[in-house]
Amino acid sequence: MDRPEYFILRVYRRGSGDAPELEGVVEVIATLEKQPFAGMDGLWAILRDSSVARQRSPVAKRAGDPS
Repeated sequence: MDRPEYFILRVYRRGSGDAPELEGVVEVIATLEKQPFAGMDGLWAILRDSSVARQRSPVAKRAGDPS
């Protein structure tokens, strides 16, 4: 079973209208990395790709992560 991943999501702007766009920052807790995003596609790309970043994380290794 995979370990859970934790994120802090800060949304700074949400557009109005039929297709509101989000803008903000995602902080990946395992890597302490902050990544800006624009739109839902950008947000999902960060969340989807964060598992690769977690495997390289010195924070995760200190916490006893065997990967």
